Amino acid sequence: MKLTPRMRQVLEGADLERGTVSDVPTSTWHGLMNRGLVTRDMSLYGRTRDSFPLYSGVKLTEAGIRAACGLQHSAADGAWPPNPRTVDV
Repeated sequence: MKLTPRMRQVLEGADLERGTVSDVPTSTWHGLMNRGLVTRDMSLYGRTRDSFPLYSGVKLTEAGIRAACGLQHSAADGAWPPNPRTVDV
């Protein structure tokens, strides 16, 4: 599965105990939703920063939790190349 750098960044920062991600821009949320990594749950907590809405408390799906675990583990090992255009998960 291809992920943009922002999607990867959001998943790397996931709270795996709660199964959520935060600071998710609308376009990234839609991209993650289309890949089946987050839910369509509309009970999001919105906030803005630099005039772009960011959402917190976005629920991860089981696939999203697996992807976030893999990304967090890989990032800790330094296995990812710096600044890729997209990455496979």
